[in-house]
Amino acid sequence: MRPTKNFVLVADAGGDVKTTAGGIILQTAVETGSKPGFVLAAGPNTVAVKVSDKIALDWSKGMPITIEGEKAILISEDFIYGIY
Repeated sequence: MRPTKNFVLVADAGGDVKTTAGGIILQTAVETGSKPGFVLAAGPNTVAVKVSDKIALDWSKGMPITIEGEKAILISEDFIYGIY
């Protein structure tokens, strides 16, 4: 998958992101503190992140997707708050 604009495809760097059957990310998944993700792909208009960066982000702002059986989220770069 190749994101467009300033969207970033992010994989969970550890632990489970809890979602409802409809795909809504539950708040309890982000209450545990800093839960990093890894950038799998970045759109052409992203400024600060690149592929393979480990990032801090707001998981509740992403759209969950499954690619080749693996869970990930598609999120705007605006909701990425730091790079490790």
